[in-house]
Amino acid sequence: MGTVVWLGTRGLELRRVSPSGRVGGGRLLTEDRSDVTLVAGAEGTVAVGWSSADGARARVIRAGGALGPVQALPGTHVQALAPDPKGGYAVLTKTLVPDGYEYNDRVYSDLTLSRIDDRSSVQSSAPVSETAGAGDVTVLRGGATVVVWWEQVGARWVLTERRYPGAVDGASTTHVRARTSHRGFAADLIPAPGGRVYLGWQVGVASMHVGVLPRAAGGKLRRTYIGSGSYYLTEEMHAARGRVVVFSPIQSEAGQYLEVWTWNGKGPVSRKRQILFDDGDYADDDSSTTNRFAIASGGGHIAAMTPTTNDVVYRD
Repeated sequence: MGTVVWLGTRGLELRRVSPSGRVGGGRLLTEDRSDVTLVAGAEGTVAVGWSSADGARARVIRAGGALGPVQALPGTHVQALAPDPKGGYAVLTKTLVPDGYEYNDRVYSDLTLSRIDDRSSVQSSAPVSETAGAGDVTVLRGGATVVVWWEQVGARWVLTERRYPGAVDGASTTHVRARTSHRGFAADLIPAPGGRVYLGWQVGVASMHVGVLPRAAGGKLRRTYIGSGSYYLTEEMHAARGRVVVFSPIQSEAGQYLEVWTWNGKGPVSRKRQILFDDGDYADDDSSTTNRFAIASGGGHIAAMTPTTNDVVYRD
């Protein structure tokens, strides 16, 4: 069965879709309406996280479609959800605060990691950092929970990895994976078929890096420099079969296109590939910060399409 969650007039609603394409009746998931994150887990469950007026919330949709109770979590927003192959989910929550920069953008702080079961109940929870920037979480095949995040330490930005072999309020190991004088903008954990996990990050305006997360805590991170992508748009990394694929949407006077790199975890990065979609002039387009491509992956397959025209421009 498939699960579709969308923003409706009543709040967040959901429908179940059968393999034959039959769509079930809509149900109300929550009346809250902002910052939705969802991910499919083991045995057909789906976890949904969102922010409410009272803080971060999560709810698990069971395999048969029944809704688990709404669970209150620390912080104001659900930053990331990750399924455990053995059941349950890891949830990364943060508190949104002004960053004090010229444009008064908002950043996250007070990073907290929690583990919930398939009935939405919190099994363990622990604070990670009080001054965190971008971060992500994943659960390894052996059951260890891994969280990565950027944090400013003095004049440097530090990308840190922490692993919890059991409950997240128990023992853990911490390792620094990168240090830079430029601001860290993104940190993403990308699980791949077979158990490999890629760690991708972005520093400065558009400097992208990716590495293969070591299986053992404290192991060496095989890493490489991907390249410089778009100044305005956010890069995306997805796991294909045996490699990671990096997308950078570009809008300029040359048109609108995707830049694509691939890396197999060992050798050099592939040559940059450009996929042109629209040859219009976007040099002075005020909407240049809008990502006009929808990219999704699962089970080692990747597809990129244009939401406005439904054209598939990349398939792996």
